[in-house]
Amino acid sequence: MADPSSRDGRTFRHEYGHHVDNVLNPGNYRYLSETDQAFMDAFTADRKRLGLDKTITKSASLTTLHKRFFEPKVYEKTIKIQGVEKVEWFQKPTIKDESCAGISDIIDNMTSGYFRKNYPGVFGHSVKYYKDYAPNKYIETFANLFELRASKTQWDLTKELFPDVVARFEKLITEVI
Repeated sequence: MADPSSRDGRTFRHEYGHHVDNVLNPGNYRYLSETDQAFMDAFTADRKRLGLDKTITKSASLTTLHKRFFEPKVYEKTIKIQGVEKVEWFQKPTIKDESCAGISDIIDNMTSGYFRKNYPGVFGHSVKYYKDYAPNKYIETFANLFELRASKTQWDLTKELFPDVVARFEKLITEVI
């Protein structure tokens, strides 16, 4: 089980989101998010609206989103070459706000791992993860929405980026509460 304190409890909320997604579909061995057509349609609509559905627009859209959520950070590394220590500097994109990791993950879900594979520092899963079971994009999105729902600031940003899937998520959650 995830450490409830890791990443400010976000990992725990994400994993618990998977549990909620599962129990919302009783008597079935599949998650609600992978069987609810309205959730899947909303996901597709948001993906299209963000320009992540076509190869011609995907790279430009992802570059814009990457710049919005990630910034270059300079790191120092000491290495030894033939017994002589040398300091090297390198730059690596780092998320601007750790609490946006779930948003990065949803963007990656919408590209089936392409965002994480091609843009450094991105949170998400491998391309293989989605190839092995395509509905993972919906399952992971539901869990990330569950995690992001706990922060008003992040939830407002999530609603701005993914209005259709957020509306469907809120309807599903409201129906059971």
